[in-house]
Amino acid sequence: VVRMIRVIRAMKNVDVSSQIERLFNLPPMFFRLFRVLFTITSVTHLASCAFWLTKVQTNDANDIEEFLALHRLPPTAGITQKYILCTYFLISIFTTVGFGDVHASNTWEQVIVIIFMLVGVLVFGTLLSEVQSGVMEL
Repeated sequence: VVRMIRVIRAMKNVDVSSQIERLFNLPPMFFRLFRVLFTITSVTHLASCAFWLTKVQTNDANDIEEFLALHRLPPTAGITQKYILCTYFLISIFTTVGFGDVHASNTWEQVIVIIFMLVGVLVFGTLLSEVQSGVMEL
């Protein structure tokens, strides 16, 4: 966690996007939207990984195999297939669609999903705010 905080601080100090903006002389709206999309992608990635980690840490091997079989994945499914399943689940949560085909199966998974629901509201609220600000600047 400490390393991650240090990396984030270093990224703030080196503002690559403003350098690219000056180099290519593109409108600020483009980079604002790019930053928001990058943030959404990063949050979705981290949340997908955290969900899978929670599932693996709080379930036994039989429960994991049953979960994979329920979603038509073999027990030998690769990390890419598991990642896609988790990302699909998290995006359905973030967009408040929630089809119900993938769901939290124990208390710890439910807790982390509740947190992700709140994060999803913040992320997409920020996206809407940035889009509105960009449109107002036009």
